[in-house]
Amino acid sequence: MGSLYLGIDLGTTVLKAAVFGKDGNCHAETSARLPIITGRGGQREQNVAALGTILLKVLRETIRKSGQSADEIVGIGIAAQGGSFIPADAATGTPRAPMVLWNDMRGADQLTAIGKKKPRAFWHPLSYLDGPVTGVAKLAYHATLHPKWFARGTICAGAGAFLFHHLTGIWRQEAGHAIQLGCYNWKRDC
Repeated sequence: MGSLYLGIDLGTTVLKAAVFGKDGNCHAETSARLPIITGRGGQREQNVAALGTILLKVLRETIRKSGQSADEIVGIGIAAQGGSFIPADAATGTPRAPMVLWNDMRGADQLTAIGKKKPRAFWHPLSYLDGPVTGVAKLAYHATLHPKWFARGTICAGAGAFLFHHLTGIWRQEAGHAIQLGCYNWKRDC
């Protein structure tokens, strides 16, 4: 039976992984910078295929440094940037576009108009804010430009949910991501 735990932190600019023993001691760690695509209007994206390549490299190096086999891993913990999303095929997990990062500013100018469509009483229970979270405007902006991203059979998964799916084949929504995209009532569901 294995005795190691793997921690993965999929940040915005750095991907980190570490292997820990049951005693909590770190046996090995590795990190790698993540490229960010920037452009007009506040574009901030990441190429999902490049993320996958970097992830595999970091995981292999971390396992190698630990001096153990991947078969010894009995648990995995994931931390990831919240508020980013990847339009992906819901059945296969195949990305349909780059990951739109949490700090992508396109659509921010729509936030006030979206907030006026519903009263404060609608928005406040979702996040304790008096209006929508910026992720709602980001989704609205991209839905206008890329309707296929929001078609039946597509999921706009957060970075952590996407990573979890690729490790397990199961989709699980992470609360932090869902709050930042305005699709989770944390007061009711926690």
